[in-house]
Amino acid sequence: MPKKMLHNELLKLNADGWPDRLVPRRASDNRARLNTEDILKMIEGADERGLISQLPRFVAADLTRVPTLNPEDLELSVMAKKLKRIEQQLQVHDQLLCPAPRQQQPQQTSTANALNTVAAESVRDEDTTSWANLASMKDTDDGYTVVSYQRRQRPSASVDNPRGPNDGGSTSHRARRLIGTKANNDTSDRPAVVAVQRRLMAFVGRLHKDTTEDQLQSWLVTAGLQEVKCKKLTPKNGKEFNTAAFFVSSAAASKDLFYDEQTWPAGCELRDWYIKTNHSSQ
Repeated sequence: MPKKMLHNELLKLNADGWPDRLVPRRASDNRARLNTEDILKMIEGADERGLISQLPRFVAADLTRVPTLNPEDLELSVMAKKLKRIEQQLQVHDQLLCPAPRQQQPQQTSTANALNTVAAESVRDEDTTSWANLASMKDTDDGYTVVSYQRRQRPSASVDNPRGPNDGGSTSHRARRLIGTKANNDTSDRPAVVAVQRRLMAFVGRLHKDTTEDQLQSWLVTAGLQEVKCKKLTPKNGKEFNTAAFFVSSAAASKDLFYDEQTWPAGCELRDWYIKTNHSSQ
């Protein structure tokens, strides 16, 4: 080790101020730097005492381990290596983006085919500027798989599914609902097709607990509602409430009065009657 050899030579000169033993450096990332600093300190001390001329000359047995560049040229060497690495990476990208054309078997082609080939090659050179265009080329055999988005088609109405996907068919979509408007003007003897109008139904609550069905029905008939029916609701599970609630229905012709706040007693609450649909039975 150069450090130990230099220290032994300094001890042979019997100069004062040198330690009898060297301080060992532990194995770490800074070990080489610390050893180099110790050698420089010993050389600096020998120069101050005028002992440089008495030290033996140290030579390198393996010249390949000696740097051929000056310290100021090391930065240029590092930059040259980085540039070379960048050039190699660019060459790899160029090979991927612009693959070498395949060798075609010699064959006789017409003038039109030759012109088409030249046009296709020019388009290919323009289209290889991006990875997407390169992958979409059909004549490339580089392991790429073209993936394209295809919109899922909804199944149409058929014999097995006459209602279609939007009318409660096989797919889970919201069912459509419409109300017919065509009037029945048939004057023949055939039986007429007449629709039954859907009645208005609502939950009416927060009435006095002593209110009866006849009292509420008389109130609504006086207000102008047609075909009024009232049913007082009984609490379930033996519960007791301080107010009364009713199920009220009326003809569809009374829709405007049915949903008019002035029709109902002050303070009562009206909500549309909700009927649960048992989907498991369908």
